[in-house]
Amino acid sequence: MSKRFSYSVENISNQEIRLRVEASHYFEPVAKFLILTNNSRSEIKCSEVGAGICNTGFSEGVKLDSGLEVNAFVLGSMNSITPKIPLNISVKWTEGVEPSLLGLMHLVEENRWKTLPVKGSSQNSQTA
Repeated sequence: MSKRFSYSVENISNQEIRLRVEASHYFEPVAKFLILTNNSRSEIKCSEVGAGICNTGFSEGVKLDSGLEVNAFVLGSMNSITPKIPLNISVKWTEGVEPSLLGLMHLVEENRWKTLPVKGSSQNSQTA
């Protein structure tokens, strides 16, 4: 589990949430995340709140160390994260789709991701 970040979830509506990613105590120049879901690419849309440009993508069948296979929306921010400047991510689901948020992961080194804890929770750690 990444100790550099945590995140909180704010419900905007039945089909939209906002993830607020906060750095624990220092500057983080690599702001690349996986938003884990069971939804398909056509059912979910993610974007950085307040940013004109961010890198996005979608990967199907991401295998976690636990053996669980999930889908993942990839979001890379062009901005750095500091303790006073969080990253806000809007997650929206297509109307009528059952929303699925399984977790959030952060890129820690090339091809290695770690689970971020939900703020105020003791979530189990996963890696991909």
